[in-house]
Amino acid sequence: MGCDERAHAAALDGEYEWLVTHGDLQIAHVFVDGDEITGIVDWSEAGPSVRRRATIARADRLAPR
Repeated sequence: MGCDERAHAAALDGEYEWLVTHGDLQIAHVFVDGDEITGIVDWSEAGPSVRRRATIARADRLAPR
């Protein structure tokens, strides 16, 4: 999965902040020692923020069919 050219250009212009997200964060991927998070594993689904993709997917769900 890549980003489209408009989103990339907007990010370079400072319109969007680039974030990297885990992509599959769940309790099994978080290591803790008491109250302290000591590690997060399984970054195979990591990538750019999913906000844009989630918004597009949600808009598609809400569109009349």
